[in-house]
Amino acid sequence: MTSSIKDHVIEPQIRYETQYACPDCGHLKTVGDLKDGSAFGPWYCDGCGQGFMGVFAYQGRVMLRRHTDRLVKTLVLLELYKTLEGGERVFLVVEGMLFHKEGEKLEIRDQSYFYNQHTCPTNFMGVEALIAFDHRGGDDDPHGMWQWRETIVKPKDYDSCDVHNLGFDAGWGSMFAYLKGIERPMINVTRTE
Repeated sequence: MTSSIKDHVIEPQIRYETQYACPDCGHLKTVGDLKDGSAFGPWYCDGCGQGFMGVFAYQGRVMLRRHTDRLVKTLVLLELYKTLEGGERVFLVVEGMLFHKEGEKLEIRDQSYFYNQHTCPTNFMGVEALIAFDHRGGDDDPHGMWQWRETIVKPKDYDSCDVHNLGFDAGWGSMFAYLKGIERPMINVTRTE
């Protein structure tokens, strides 16, 4: 049996990406194909969190204006809305963010609305679907399945593997005040990338 292979000519598609350095910390930001005169922002630096607004000026130059907000990365402690059959409690730590105005004291307020009702758990769990069944005929919507417990500023030297290796009491148990005094978990799973 012979197969017929046809010759194909493939044209390369060339795409240019432009990188700009944050004026505060030097962290590089890749930007897409924006035309001269296009406005953007606010853009928050992945390195330091400073916010900027800008306009792409002539020949790739960017005019930047400092935004009043800074993005602050956080770690958020969530708890499954009910205990398991054996009485075990299930907690989840996810990355979050706050916006902090320059010159004001950073206050971490109650974020229960955002995590309990507003945001679908698939957004903060990084999964395609979350299927919840209530066999009693109740609500099968996963909103509210996780309850907000505490938010902390993400430490600059944070590494989830390091925290996990410290053990519960010196790791997660010391980071979140809510976990202090809670019986040590049987399973402590940390996702690594």
